[in-house]
Amino acid sequence: MKKRIILILLISCLFIISGCEKKEENKEIEPGKVTCNQKNTIINDNKDAVLIDVRSDNEYKEGHIDKAINIPYDKITSEITKYSNIKKDTPIIVYCKSGTRSAKAAESLKKAGYTKVYDLGAKSNCD
Repeated sequence: MKKRIILILLISCLFIISGCEKKEENKEIEPGKVTCNQKNTIINDNKDAVLIDVRSDNEYKEGHIDKAINIPYDKITSEITKYSNIKKDTPIIVYCKSGTRSAKAAESLKKAGYTKVYDLGAKSNCD
């Protein structure tokens, strides 16, 4: 009888433990800092996602991530409204050279009411 109870407890524990595993493949990526792989997932999973290079025009012209648009960080909230396809709930990924300007741009966008803002940080993360 004791062996049967112990066996039932062990099996129950295994079910409980297996139910606690994280299922990352179905979990939506939370807004905030993201990696290059997470950026790719966001873009692949959201046809409306926008990648924004927040560096200067000259830096952008020197090279940028494919399909990124350029809106300098200090003009982000005024210039983003010129893009009618970018709504407040559109996934927006920002990046720059070192991560400083992208963090500022992400914060400005959040304050302006954009709800899905992702900060890739430095462009070199995905080079």
